[in-house]
Amino acid sequence: MSASFVIAGHDHCSEFAKAELLADELKHSLPNFKVRKLLKPEGDWEDFVSQLIQDQKWDVRTPLQSPIVYRLLGEGNPAGALLGASPTISANPQPVGNLAAFEKLAREYYGVVKTYKASDIEAFVKGNQALLQAESKSVEPSTLKVLVTRSASPFAYHFVLHAALGKIFGETQQLDIILMDEPELVDKMNGLVLELEDCVLPLISSITTHTSAKEAMATNPDFIIHSLSKLIPDNSKEHLSEADIATSISIGKELESACSGSDIKVLVVGAGNAIAAAVLAACCPSIPKECITTLTRLPQSRARASLAARINSKDNIVYPISGSDIVNVVVWGNEDPDVSQALCRKAGALDGPGMYIPVMDVLREPTFVGDNQNTRDLEGNLRPETLLGWVRGRNEALVASRANYQPAALLAKLAAEHLREWTGQDKEANKPPLELYCVGLYQQENLDTYGIPKGIFFSVPVVKENGSFKVYLDAKPSETLLTDIKKATASIVDATQKALDDHGLKLGIHDDDDDGTGADEGEAVTSNPTQGVEGDSNAESNEGTIPDAENTETVSGMSSTILCNLSVVGSHIKCRGCCTVIS
Repeated sequence: MSASFVIAGHDHCSEFAKAELLADELKHSLPNFKVRKLLKPEGDWEDFVSQLIQDQKWDVRTPLQSPIVYRLLGEGNPAGALLGASPTISANPQPVGNLAAFEKLAREYYGVVKTYKASDIEAFVKGNQALLQAESKSVEPSTLKVLVTRSASPFAYHFVLHAALGKIFGETQQLDIILMDEPELVDKMNGLVLELEDCVLPLISSITTHTSAKEAMATNPDFIIHSLSKLIPDNSKEHLSEADIATSISIGKELESACSGSDIKVLVVGAGNAIAAAVLAACCPSIPKECITTLTRLPQSRARASLAARINSKDNIVYPISGSDIVNVVVWGNEDPDVSQALCRKAGALDGPGMYIPVMDVLREPTFVGDNQNTRDLEGNLRPETLLGWVRGRNEALVASRANYQPAALLAKLAAEHLREWTGQDKEANKPPLELYCVGLYQQENLDTYGIPKGIFFSVPVVKENGSFKVYLDAKPSETLLTDIKKATASIVDATQKALDDHGLKLGIHDDDDDGTGADEGEAVTSNPTQGVEGDSNAESNEGTIPDAENTETVSGMSSTILCNLSVVGSHIKCRGCCTVIS
């Protein structure tokens, strides 16, 4: 039987925020639980309550404070009964619909007890105030311009629909969709336009098609989703086709020319995205590198699905879970997932819905997540039911089912998640105390803790702080994992350096030092004077010398190295945005 409730409160009420958190918890745990929230400005509260009492015909003799909670009496019946006690507990509920009554109902009738965190309460109160402030503005919100490259591809079809349905930038955000692909594919792009028009999607303000980066960049996009020709690699080596490199160079140059100094955000999707991001970034030195990220969560998503299936197969699992109940799986580079810090929600009989416990405590079989004799068959192949067997073998299994298969729907969904988190639209309740994401970031400085050199795009665990991604330094990778990270960085370093060298590009680091000794912001070091490419201008390291003179330039009398594995001690680079290192 479904239950429908209404909670009302004003924007400065912490008790209303608690009621919202409890309602979200009940919605998550109970599929038939429905709730409607009424948010009012604090100054309008008395008038709202007076009108509400009159409309509901309640016999209330004392003023009702925020929040008010009442249950709708039935389908199509606008009247409601104030909560005092659940009708199943007391035949005569008292006319007091406050937070305490709501908590009592949740506890005694639904068996749910909510623990509130001060940070969550504060976030909800501030969010409510911001929501009303935004609604009070008479001007319409500005339209976001979203550019998708390779728009004739299946990935673009899926991704644009996610955006147009409000699943990325918000349910009220108007969008200008900008499609770009090769001239010979313009008919396929137009086919997408026709389908989007027939969908009658209210969030789409306009759709335009373009066959060159110059045309597309002239629209001044706010977001660029740069989709590469292959979404999954042909093999484990980092590789990027010449066509993708050429497109990345073209986009980067036009981005530098048309959008310099803007707040644009770029997400690179597909096989070889770390190389493509580096090539693109090298061609637009005035765009902060923290504004360019790569999608690396395909192994993460597959690992979450594998872990959920394994956990549900156990006899002691009371609450069946889905992959969405697994969090904090991270990816280093584009390699295998790391589940050492993964958490599982509602997996234990004593933990109950909404509680998080370590995945490894639920599995209790460490051999399942590793690469060892227990996870391989007699021929040395990984068993498909193991974690790595599932993750590594998924591409092969999908290609076997359909020739030339590319996981377009999956990558589009993951790109939508990435952008939703990047733009702060992931406002889900009941998050773990520490939530980790995996994002491919440009490494502004050496991460000695993990053995990751500066100067490359590399996926690392990050947290969100003040709307930005920041590297999380408290992960404790095993020695085996550190070895794998070293191999992954070497592969990306080699492939990135080759792509840059082959096209006369160099990728440096913004030096934000204020002492006047470093190169100016945006200063370029390039082997081709006609190409505006940013150079690296760090202070010389106090620990040893740079080993490879061929990879060294002198800028403003100081030594600079590209893709160097040495720690720079004399002048640390401090990021201005989402890849700031935190401890």
